[in-house]
Amino acid sequence: MNDIKPEFEKVVRDNMQAMLSFVRSRLKNKDIAEDIVQEIFIRAFKAYGSYCEDGRLKNWLFRIAQNTLNNYFSVKSAPLLSLDYNGDSDDSDESLYNCLAADDSPEEEYIQKELINDIMAVVGKLSSVQKQVFTCRFIKEYSVSETAFLVGIPEGSVKSATHYTLKKIRSELGITQQSNRRKDMENINCSEAYKYLFMFAKNALPEDQKALVKKHLETCKECADMVSALQKLIPQMTYAKEDETTHFLIHFPKAKISYCGCSSQFKDFERINDYLSKNNGKVPKELEWMGGGFSSCYELLTMLDNEGNEFGYEVHAEGNDHFRIKTTHIKKIYPLTWVYYVYLHKADNPNTIKQSLEAPNLYYGSMQNSFGNPVKSALYQAVPAEAENIRIKRGNGVIDCGTYKFAYVDRYVTEEERIRLDYSFLLNK
Repeated sequence: MNDIKPEFEKVVRDNMQAMLSFVRSRLKNKDIAEDIVQEIFIRAFKAYGSYCEDGRLKNWLFRIAQNTLNNYFSVKSAPLLSLDYNGDSDDSDESLYNCLAADDSPEEEYIQKELINDIMAVVGKLSSVQKQVFTCRFIKEYSVSETAFLVGIPEGSVKSATHYTLKKIRSELGITQQSNRRKDMENINCSEAYKYLFMFAKNALPEDQKALVKKHLETCKECADMVSALQKLIPQMTYAKEDETTHFLIHFPKAKISYCGCSSQFKDFERINDYLSKNNGKVPKELEWMGGGFSSCYELLTMLDNEGNEFGYEVHAEGNDHFRIKTTHIKKIYPLTWVYYVYLHKADNPNTIKQSLEAPNLYYGSMQNSFGNPVKSALYQAVPAEAENIRIKRGNGVIDCGTYKFAYVDRYVTEEERIRLDYSFLLNK
């Protein structure tokens, strides 16, 4: 064995990174992956004397790696879960499909087994009834009516418990319905596309989401016009100095959608990313990372980072008219981390455009925001491209972006100050 040691050291050096990449693609835990790679090379070293040199050393190592992983997962057993929701509902959201990978490849099977263990840990925190419902629906694969009979609760309660459990699993594991959409999905509607139009305009979306949005834009003029305007607006937006905070809010009244961005500095981002990697992106409950608050006149649709990755988050009520966002999962942190929020406006939202009663072709609008910290803040409100004689009563001016014009205000504010935009325009329909 001593005769082959120097030669085998070169084998380790030449193939270490490939083995690490192979194992890390199947395991979320970095420490366990490194232990398994060490075991792979120990097994390879013991068998190296019998290896027949045929130019396929890497394939030989991968076979050993595969067998080592098979052994690891056979020992680390997990409950058998059904991926599909068992009848009774056409709602694809009511499915573990959105929590587990649905690929049949061996690689995805390994990932599924790890996810199943994580899911069962979440289920362990549920109430007794919720655990019974989960077991009946996803392990024993009973129907809603069968589950209701066995657990002794109404069918409506079974559906409610199932919905709550799936929502809890997604929240705890940082899984978003959009990012785990079925692979055969080819089209998205406007309400789904709205969540990604700003990041599409920035060219900062994962390729699969980018393809879905691009296909939607080919048939939807309204969304295509919004993207076109954003692509012209974004290069003209200005930001604070490197050690200061930037905040902006872009509102499209017609679509009732707002895109909000906020920057944060993280000097210790490498340490934080190391922690996130070891903990599957889970944010410690005691930490307030990239959270925030918003009024009850909004509904938060999604949160995305610099590269269009979605955050895991929870929304909690604070009083009667305010909500607080608690981030639960983050993929990674950047030296300058941006959080992009997408909000849907409700009917009672004050940030809208109104028609004058006295002059039917006269419209006026306003926006306001209070950040609560010293910040460089900007508000942009989209008005129709045909708008004329736009008068800024309080703000900086107008940016013509072709398919839309944007009335805007952009300035530094103190923690006590509220930034406000007021304007009017003529529109001859």
